[in-house]
Amino acid sequence: MNQLEAMRAFSRVAEFGSFTRAAEVLDLSRAVVSAQVQALERHLGVALFARTTRRVTLTGDGSAYLVRCRRILDEIEVADDEMRRLRERVQGRLKVDVPAMFGRYLLLPELPAFTTRYPELQLEIQYNDRVIDLGAEGVDVAVRFAARRDPRLISRPIGATRLLICAAPSYLVQHGAPTSIEDLRQHRLIGLLGAQSSRPRDWLLRVGAQNRRVALASSLVFNSIEGALQAAISGMGLIQTADIVVQDLVRRGRLEVVLAGHSAGGAPVSVVYQRTRRVPAKVRVFADFTAGVFERWNNARAPGAGVAL
Repeated sequence: MNQLEAMRAFSRVAEFGSFTRAAEVLDLSRAVVSAQVQALERHLGVALFARTTRRVTLTGDGSAYLVRCRRILDEIEVADDEMRRLRERVQGRLKVDVPAMFGRYLLLPELPAFTTRYPELQLEIQYNDRVIDLGAEGVDVAVRFAARRDPRLISRPIGATRLLICAAPSYLVQHGAPTSIEDLRQHRLIGLLGAQSSRPRDWLLRVGAQNRRVALASSLVFNSIEGALQAAISGMGLIQTADIVVQDLVRRGRLEVVLAGHSAGGAPVSVVYQRTRRVPAKVRVFADFTAGVFERWNNARAPGAGVAL
């Protein structure tokens, strides 16, 4: 027996003096309501109702039990209402996990407006380029650049990036611009180590209608995008990275896009969070904010910084 459900059934029957009417209000069959009340009576060892073919009335024990029963049900309703209000109020700690380049180049510039709007929210933001277990690490919401989805999480697609090949104008003046994929092998390339790898990432290039991974020798290798970017800006070679990272540099003329026809599509970008019956307001508003950040960035892409999505 589910005692709480049985108490609700008993309270409704007492309120309406009818099993049929109580069943309608509870959206249950009459037989189910009758069985719940009978189970409650067996559990208590008393008769709660005097039943006749024409009416249902409370016994003395039933009247005494109803007083306490209603008090308990009212307390539960108050507790539920308080929790609903708390869930709808944007407050408390929110732990967020985002890829480093997304956090630095897109999220951080717009974060002041978000924190001003929700002053009762305590944000804890970690930059991370590995896929984590949200539950194990106590993370409420994350941004992921990955094609594979985790069925344990709600995944909200917000867009995609493109991988661009760029160089400083000074490098291109001195060495010329590559005109084919094979030309890349004759240039100085700036590599970036994978998140959990000791070798530079392969470059992903568009060939016809498909993306193809190409292993290229690097003249310089960095374990952070900042170092690789500074090297590229200084004219030390070609770099391949996401348009998120280089859009502003391209707009300001500090880098130029080369081999634009071979720009490959990057991984889809999603906001992910735990599956719950009701998504907390703080998670919902942050997911909406993140989606808006990406949408505004996508609408403001620099001319020539990749094919519009």
